[in-house]
Amino acid sequence: MKNLLMTENVFEGFYASCVVGFQKPDPNFFYSIQEHLILDPSSILFIDDYKESTDSASSLGWNTHHFCSLGDFKEKIFNQL
Repeated sequence: MKNLLMTENVFEGFYASCVVGFQKPDPNFFYSIQEHLILDPSSILFIDDYKESTDSASSLGWNTHHFCSLGDFKEKIFNQL
C-alpha cells in the first residue's frame, strides 16, 4: 500500500492496522507506533479522515489533521513544515 500511495519520500512512517495489531481509534494503535518511532508525541503528525481517530491521537499529544478536503490538507501541511 505504501508504494501505491508513493509516500516513502514524503513521510518517515506508514502504519496500517493490520501490521500494528490494533485498529484506530484504539489508543494502543498510537502507543505502539510512538514506541516504534521513539519520538516525542508532539513531533508526530497524524492525518486521517475519521474524526474519532484524530481525536484519539490528539489526546496522546500528537499533532493531527482531520482530512476533509485537499485544499484544507495542503494548508495544514504547509503550516506544519
